[in-house]
Amino acid sequence: MKIYNVLGQFVSTLVDEIQDAGYKSVYLNASNLPSGIYFYEINAVSVAEPSRPFRQVKKMALIR
Repeated sequence: MKIYNVLGQFVSTLVDEIQDAGYKSVYLNASNLPSGIYFYEINAVSVAEPSRPFRQVKKMALIR
């Protein structure tokens, strides 16, 4: 899981490992980030179908 700013610049990597399926929680330490719009990207690959990767980008707002 990676975080990007509104300009598309890389900000941080929160998770970069293989994990089991299921619901997950991730903590973002945003103490050094200004308020604004950010995007997070999730990449996943199915063990059953490795030729069909999953990629999703969502928007989030950081408000102080």
